[in-house]
Amino acid sequence: MGKNLFAFFGSPKAPLAVVHIHFGMAGVWAVFDSTREAVPPTTGTTRLCLEHAESGLVAHLSAMTVQLGDEEFYLKKKAGLGQDPLREDADADLLFEKVSKSGKKIGELLMDQSFFCGPGNIYRAEILFKAVSLSLSLSLSKWCMM
Repeated sequence: MGKNLFAFFGSPKAPLAVVHIHFGMAGVWAVFDSTREAVPPTTGTTRLCLEHAESGLVAHLSAMTVQLGDEEFYLKKKAGLGQDPLREDADADLLFEKVSKSGKKIGELLMDQSFFCGPGNIYRAEILFKAVSLSLSLSLSKWCMM
């Protein structure tokens, strides 16, 4: 959902473990196959290292936020996130209603993860630039274009 990533670990007989990751401005999840390549050492920004002994897979995760929780933790986090406009299951009507009632400026709402999940400041700027450019071009009269 947006820049939030949830990784689920567990088995049918064990409680579900959920890792919540928010990359923020930058982050990397690198996966290495130790049976085919040398795994580089972790760095000062590595927040999580996962190793699967049977397959030889090793993952290094660098992110702004890395939190471990259970299914209840996941459901609470998910409930606090807004709509992700890139997901097919996003509820545009719910988002429109929420935005319409907020009374806030659209630029603020685009950065509020409880409204729009994930755009970030770069996409906020691009969205607003295109929206203003489009609205200005649509409001021009024929006389102004000559």
